[in-house]
Amino acid sequence: MKIQKTTEGDILILKVEGRVDAITGEDFSEEVIEACHNSGVVRLDLSGVPFFSSAGLRGLLMGYKVARLSGGRMELYGVNDVLSTILKDTGLEEELIICRGDAFAHEENPRGAFDQSFPGTGSYELNEELKAKLKKLEEYLRELGSLAVGFSGGVDSCLLLEVSRKVLGDRVIAVTAADSSVPERELKEAEEFCKERGIKHIVCNVDPMKNEEYRKNGPDRCYFCKREIFTEIKRIAGENGIEYAAEGSNMDDLGDYRPGLKAVEELDVKSPLREAGLYKSDIRLLSKAMGLPTWSKPAYACLASRFVYGEEITEEKLHMIDRAEQFLIELGFLEERVRMHGNIARIEVPEADIVRLASDEVRTLVYEEFKKLGFLFVTLDMKGYRTGSMNATLNKK
Repeated sequence: MKIQKTTEGDILILKVEGRVDAITGEDFSEEVIEACHNSGVVRLDLSGVPFFSSAGLRGLLMGYKVARLSGGRMELYGVNDVLSTILKDTGLEEELIICRGDAFAHEENPRGAFDQSFPGTGSYELNEELKAKLKKLEEYLRELGSLAVGFSGGVDSCLLLEVSRKVLGDRVIAVTAADSSVPERELKEAEEFCKERGIKHIVCNVDPMKNEEYRKNGPDRCYFCKREIFTEIKRIAGENGIEYAAEGSNMDDLGDYRPGLKAVEELDVKSPLREAGLYKSDIRLLSKAMGLPTWSKPAYACLASRFVYGEEITEEKLHMIDRAEQFLIELGFLEERVRMHGNIARIEVPEADIVRLASDEVRTLVYEEFKKLGFLFVTLDMKGYRTGSMNATLNKK
């Protein structure tokens, strides 16, 4: 494999020739990540690449994330049919900027050359039911007058914050709780979202690990965590002259075991999305129509939810899970969970990704990395990814 670098104004073009496989994938990833870190716009010309492995996909995803965090962008040119299918099957097609035409063209903004709609272009037309729900949400927020949104950077809280911004202007603030159960990547995305929209963003440090009931990880663990977080958010709201605090649960959350909602109710934290009758699917469609980049973002829950109930939560274990999930993300598995059962890692990915994860090349990489992290056994859940799978261990009567 060879990579030829060319500069056209402020654009760095990397022309890749040869196979990007398990041997060359690491070099490819390093070149792409370095380029995206140091340049505003990076164009990858892949027309000379006959084979592209999962190691190469990791480089593409990391390059995209580095470019995004650096305020730049990474564009792909010369994507052949095989790679296009891989990107579609892994879900990366929704994340990356795929262009047609010549990477050496001199356009300053090639968005008109996209083969696909870039996520969040506002191309979705709302039906009457969604319009009515959005109106109800706006009216409810207007009645509140001022709001501190508990902001995770996920699909739900991003929509709530954006609508609140449009309705309340500078009478809304975003408050993000930072602790060891929240990956650094989520904090950075939350900060970026607020910065782009001029929303006042406060990051508060909470430490639920100080609470023995939280560390013991009983079925009501989430209650103790949420109560501490929203007690702090309400305090911050008061300091900033904000009357109410809000969180981003939706109607689907009422159909599962959610002890954290008890804390929300006790503290009189508002739930505007539920007040408007919005389900997860509604929120994604509204987000797409409003041009939010999170409309297709996979669902996320704090890392503490990865433990089987009764297993003690520690900083070391949270770090193991964080690094394990980051590794899977870098391999192109954007929707995944690593569940911890003692020294066993149980991996969940969507059914469509199970075959790829079980392939010789990928499973070997995953097994070796997870062993380094401290797992003794590494398993693949044959049922596939689903939210709240640990709740299956509860004895519901």
